[in-house]
Amino acid sequence: VELATLVADARRTVGRTLDLLISKRNSQRFISAVKFAAPNAHVAIGIGTRPVVGWINTDVQRAVGLYLDLSKSWPTPDNSISHIYGDNVIEHFPIDVGRMVFRHCADALAPGGRVRFSTPDLERATRAYLENSEVGIQHLAVYAADTGIVTEHPVDLVRMLFAYNGHWQGYLYDFSSLEVELLAAGFVDIIRVEPEQSEDEEFRNLESRTGGTFSYMQLVVEATKPIR
Repeated sequence: VELATLVADARRTVGRTLDLLISKRNSQRFISAVKFAAPNAHVAIGIGTRPVVGWINTDVQRAVGLYLDLSKSWPTPDNSISHIYGDNVIEHFPIDVGRMVFRHCADALAPGGRVRFSTPDLERATRAYLENSEVGIQHLAVYAADTGIVTEHPVDLVRMLFAYNGHWQGYLYDFSSLEVELLAAGFVDIIRVEPEQSEDEEFRNLESRTGGTFSYMQLVVEATKPIR
């Protein structure tokens, strides 16, 4: 066995050990933050590099500091969380994992608690492509100018949703499909809202992708855990 291979294997082993130790510590930090904020804890999930001011920001990345694996049951006290928000998170999970994420969110919320998800809107992107609409043309121009993503033809409105940012590994929704999945997870009163807008003031002005055509291309949905 070559030395380089042994070194690489050792680094992976050390890295996995560090990840495990740090995730346990950061999970305890998350639990403590929720307990401190209960019964009105506001939890932002899968934040990456987009923390939400005033919320408990979580991710599986070390740098975030508060660890939460969305594919597992939340390690939080009952009736401690009133709001959950996910900004461009759910599209990164395959449908079977996404269903677990939705169920765990429902379980974690107190009765009457609410969830809000923002995700790319496959239906609006497809309509913009089929209709060759002005908003679609403008959206392609924004991508070409600001992201370096290849946008040669109108079909790229749909293609780029799957081709970039790991979306091919996850699942993209329209409102109808997301509504069905949230109902199955136990949510009620599922509604579509515009980015940054909400009748619930806690959910206003949260989206990170709101400039120009991005607002149109986002699917933002809110739902409620029923009071039994």
